Parts: sequence; structure tokens; C-alpha cells
Amino acid sequence: MYKLPFGEQCPSQPVSRRSGLMQNSSYRQISRHPSLRWGIFLLVLGVIVSQVLPIGRTNGSALAASGPMYGSPVHNSGQLRANLRLSFADAVDKSIASVVNISAETNRSNHPMYRMNPYGQRGLRGQPPTSSGSGVIVKSDGIILTNNHVVEGATKIHVKLHDGRSLEAEIVGTDKKTDIAVLRIPAKKLPAISLGDSRYLRIGDVVLAIGNPFGVGQTVTMGIVSALQRTNVNITDYENFIQTDAPINPGNSGGPLVTTDGLLVGINTAILSRSGGSQGIGFAIPSSMALPIMETILKEGRVVRGWLGVGIQDIGPELQKALGFQTNEGALVSYVEPQSPADRGGIRRGDVIVSVDGTPTRTVQQLRNEVALIRPGTVSQLSIIRDGRRMQRKIKIGNLDRGITKRPSRLSKSTKMLAGIEVKRLSRQMAREEGLPRDAVGLVVTAIQAGSPAEDVGMEPGDVILEVNQVELDRPNEFYTLARKLQGPAVLLVYREGHARYVVIQAQR
Repeated sequence: MYKLPFGEQCPSQPVSRRSGLMQNSSYRQISRHPSLRWGIFLLVLGVIVSQVLPIGRTNGSALAASGPMYGSPVHNSGQLRANLRLSFADAVDKSIASVVNISAETNRSNHPMYRMNPYGQRGLRGQPPTSSGSGVIVKSDGIILTNNHVVEGATKIHVKLHDGRSLEAEIVGTDKKTDIAVLRIPAKKLPAISLGDSRYLRIGDVVLAIGNPFGVGQTVTMGIVSALQRTNVNITDYENFIQTDAPINPGNSGGPLVTTDGLLVGINTAILSRSGGSQGIGFAIPSSMALPIMETILKEGRVVRGWLGVGIQDIGPELQKALGFQTNEGALVSYVEPQSPADRGGIRRGDVIVSVDGTPTRTVQQLRNEVALIRPGTVSQLSIIRDGRRMQRKIKIGNLDRGITKRPSRLSKSTKMLAGIEVKRLSRQMAREEGLPRDAVGLVVTAIQAGSPAEDVGMEPGDVILEVNQVELDRPNEFYTLARKLQGPAVLLVYREGHARYVVIQAQR
């Protein structure tokens, strides 16, 4: 096949040397009628001209409005933006007046803004150091949302508005665990940003990061949503970040992340960088987390978080295989606090919590985030998997401030054989001393052989073994007999300092 200039395909027919024409009967008939050839030529020429020239336009701007020379005609620039999204000026116009600069005076030289950005320290000699960040007006009566690290330790806060006014702000409340701060300025009828729901974001969506760094004026950068529900960034206690490649430069912390419709979907918080500048990895707190925390601060004056009363852990590949789970998604319950909301709602050790009020909880961090945002006293529905069956449990959420918040001990994993553990029976007195229920069944570790697999996984004397492969044992002989018979990986539920955790090791044959 040969390609003609206009894309039509020409059959590769042999060409006659005698006549120089293609061996095609229809072509020969056309060549015998010169008038017909001229008619076809004029028809083709008319089609070409009609595509290049804006026929029917009488004003001088017709050519400019016709769009690209080699593209399809476009009737106006608005249609061009709608079709190709070449400009996001409308989104910027809708939201930029809500963005403010925040200058916080502090007498602490180790303010977190200095550690993140050396240019934040702008005061002259003899003046108090200042940190600079951004914020966004979320309510027209003077409520501003920003990052906690922008105003942490501040003795005085100044807010510079889009119209040039500079006002002193007061802190309504802060939440260090999510890096959220709520400010108030004495002004009314301010341009509040339109609020969006970050739960509807998708990876690949275009977003704009807006800030007012160092008071030099608003800046806008563009990127896409690179990832959602990003955790384990080790910035805050509760992490559910939107990751974006929109440059978030120093001084833009606290500014809004908006959609191409100008809707607030995040608060720009941090960048992952080796140089101090943007390298395409930025993080924003989603509006689905920031806005409920803000409302709680405005109503309660502090952050109130929900509480279940369970010890949970992620399901790794080893644990998934050892317990025979079909998936590793969900939060595995390793301990249930007696008389806690989870205990009263029927949650058991070994359950896997896969959703809260219909929202999937694929990891421990997602479950913590969802429960923390639920107002105490609310009855929520948890979807769990128990013995391979999916079931629902209604739980009245408690108050985290009144619950037990001990941090989990960290026990590593090993694939070596199980050996070197000496145990004794757990008495009622020991159970009471350990904070376990009076009727708890288990074995207390009395000695760990040096260099043994048990030592490798972090077990220590004083640990309480509650289960071996989901079987409760209360006699040492049962433990030793089971350990000798096991031919696959052993899953031990180990209790230590108020927290239980599953540990996978290999059993001795």
C-alpha cells in the first residue's frame, strides 16, 4: 500500500510502461473525458479552500478565531479552553483571592519552619525571628486554615490579604497530630474559597497549588495527583496525604490545593526533597481530613477523636499465608481492650476489619484515620471477616482521650525454626498484673535461649503467649507438644505491655 498526501490508500497496481497509467478501467474512462477531470479537480479544490478559509465570516477577526492552522476550526477561545484545557485561569480567578500570606513572630530559633526553610528567618538583627507561610480563607467571617508548623510557637501572627490589608490573627486551635491550624482575623465578608471533597479525586487529575510565600504575592503551580491515601511518610501521626507533582515551594505551606474548577481539595504541607526545593514529590492534607478537624476545633475548641479500643496490625504476606487469608487487605485485630467500644460491640481477636461505614480500610493507617474522624457517641457499622465469613457489627464509638493509647511494641519477623522458649502457666494474679482479663488463658515466657529463633523475632521473658496458630493454650506441656508436631509456620499471638501482636515464625518439625 502507498499513502497519498490526504491519507487515502492507493492499491499497488502495476503501472503500464506503454501508457504510463495505472491498470484500472475507471481511471481510463476518466482520462478520456477532459471536462470530467476538470470538474473533479475544481470540486477537490473547493473542499480544500473551504477547510482553510473561514467561509461565511465577515469580520476581521475571523481568522484569529478559527483556531490552529492545521487543526479543526474552533469557533471561540472559550471552546478551545473547554476542549483542550490549555488554561486554568478561571480556576485561579475563582480561588486566588482566598489565599493569604501568614507571618508568624516567634522567639524560638528552632522553629520548625527554620528547619525546613532557612529563608523563613527574615528578621533583622535585634528583631524577633519570623516564619512565613500561606493560608486559605474558608469562611467569610475571618476563619483561615493553615498548617500547624507555620504558626507553632508564634507570639504574634500577621495575615496579609489579597487586597493588600494586613491584620493580626489569633489562633482558634491547632492539631499537631495532623499539622492543622485554624486562625481567625477581625474581618467580615471575605472571599472564602469553594470547598471540594477530596474523596472524589482520582490519580491523574490535574491540580493547582496556590500560595503566597514570603508576602511577595500569589504563586500558582500545576501538576497532577500522583497518589492518594499516602501513609508512612513520617510527617504526622495521622497521615492520609494527597501526593502531587505540582511544585510546593518553601513558603507555600498552608496554601490550598485546588481542582481545575477552583475547589479546595487539600492543604499543601510538605515536600520530599534533598535540595530544599521542589523535586516533584509534594504532599497535601486532604480536605476530607482537614475540614472535619477544623469544624471540631471551631465547635469544641480542641480536637476530639473517636476510639475503638483494639490493637491492630497490617497483614503481611507471611501472615496472610500462615493464617490462610484470601487477601492481605484489612486491619487484623490482635487485641481487644476489655469493656472498650469494640469489646461491647462484639469484635474479637483475629477479626479483620475491612470497612467503616462503607469506607474501605485496607491498612491500619486507614482504619485509624477513619475512626479518629468519627465523633464519639456515633454508632458506626464495621464490616469484618471472621473465619472466612463477612459480617457486620455496630459499634458505638468512644472518646480517644478517655481510652488507652499505649503504643505497640515492635516485634520483628523471622522465617527460622521455633525453638528455645520456656513457658509457665498464666495465673489469675499475673493476668491482673498484666492488665489482662481475669479469665485470660495463656502462657508466660520464663526464658529465651540466646541465638534462638524466638530471640531473633524479639520475644523476651515476661511475654505472654495467648495463642499458637489461633489455638489457646494454658498448659506448658500442650505448648511443647504442639511445637514438636507443627510442620509449617507458627503464628504466635504475643502480649506485652498492654498490646498484643501476631508474630510469624517457623515451627520445628
